[in-house]
Amino acid sequence: MISRSYLVRWSLTVVIIILFSTGCTQGSYRIRTGEVEFSPGYASGSYTRFHGYKEQVIKAEAGEVYTISNLVRTDEGELQTLMLDPDRAVFGEFSDTGEMVLQIPRSGRYRIRVSAQEHQGSFALSWSVDEQGVTQK
Repeated sequence: MISRSYLVRWSLTVVIIILFSTGCTQGSYRIRTGEVEFSPGYASGSYTRFHGYKEQVIKAEAGEVYTISNLVRTDEGELQTLMLDPDRAVFGEFSDTGEMVLQIPRSGRYRIRVSAQEHQGSFALSWSVDEQGVTQK
């Protein structure tokens, strides 16, 4: 029979692995009437006002190619999508609907960030990694 302490340790280990393998979100922002949500490979938001930023940390390996697609509706304000390198320098950016393809120059913790200045509207953002020349979504 399996002991209770073994089950607790095993369950805790599984939770930790899931948290570290999916990345974490963080940011500093305020939202009026709506929400901004991140999940692995996808982020979206719809709101009457979003100010600040929210981001997801991803572990990327040198040579990987990321395709980031963005669909934005702006009624007021500004919205930018950024990819930050491990030093938090801007590695790629766009502020409208579109797609960008970025090759990772060195392994590390990169950030996919949505940054808003009193933005009213919505967005849908997705990203995928291509390790062998074929994008996997």
